[in-house]
Amino acid sequence: VACSKAHKAVTSACKSLISNISKSGGPRSICKLGCCISWSANATFQVRDLWSAADYCVSYCVDSKVSCEVWGVQLQGTAVDQCLSNRADGCT
Repeated sequence: VACSKAHKAVTSACKSLISNISKSGGPRSICKLGCCISWSANATFQVRDLWSAADYCVSYCVDSKVSCEVWGVQLQGTAVDQCLSNRADGCT
């Protein structure tokens, strides 16, 4: 292990993230600028696997704001419901 003085994150935030991973299998959302992609169950996958359903939502729900759920999305062998909205949770 080597500690660095560059790119330091707040330790309490990292502890919270680590705690979430150990309890639930990890966070089930990714957010940027108030737009969140979330999914309904723990799954192991690459982030790029979220692209297709998210892009479909934006194309299908044509408006200046979007809230969408796609059922049965396959994330490397795990079927989940995937949401695109302004919240990080609640995708069931």
